[in-house]
Amino acid sequence: HLSQSGLPIVVGGDLNIDIHSKDSFATKFLDVLRSLNCRCLNFKPTRGTACIDNVFTNLPEQDIKTEVLIPPLSDHNALLTTVCLDKYCTPSNNVKPSSKLIRDFSRAKVE
Repeated sequence: HLSQSGLPIVVGGDLNIDIHSKDSFATKFLDVLRSLNCRCLNFKPTRGTACIDNVFTNLPEQDIKTEVLIPPLSDHNALLTTVCLDKYCTPSNNVKPSSKLIRDFSRAKVE
């Protein structure tokens, strides 16, 4: 359903999936995102040498930027993502920004 909606997609967070890994889980995860025409925005390490915190989107490059920040008291680097939603959230297309914070994915009800 999502792939046919034509809506902007932004997925991000501490996914604990190293995108540089060649294991089957990481490969399948990236394949699902590619099937939604999403691309990865960060390729720099966020914990040690692993790139496990990331943002994926189908937005054009000029509408979204991600940079890695090094916080003083964390074992992970942080991602700062700036999204320009002006052209997507207009009264004419009835699209409103929404988000869903999920901390325990075993209880997530994602449609």
